Amino acid sequence: MATPPGRKRPRRTKSPAGAAPLSEADEKLLNALYARRKWLAGKQNVPAFMVFSDATLREMVEKKPLSLDELLNISGVGEKKAARYGTTFLRIIEDAVENRE
Repeated sequence: MATPPGRKRPRRTKSPAGAAPLSEADEKLLNALYARRKWLAGKQNVPAFMVFSDATLREMVEKKPLSLDELLNISGVGEKKAARYGTTFLRIIEDAVENRE
């Protein structure tokens, strides 16, 4: 069934094969990271995967890094991406972690 014009289809957050299903809070965090990635990619006029891959965002949700050093341990995050996008993504993760407590 086609999506009516002007209506966005909700993002599928189905776990990849072999991955554990996400909790509701982790789904919310993942969607927030996807939204920020999409916004940044649009602003820079690049494909979203050039900011971070889906796998990188999923690993961020799994490990929930709270510092640039911890972020650098995520696959797909190097020095340049950490410097360019790190604080933005860390802020989203911090907010999600704080709201759970």
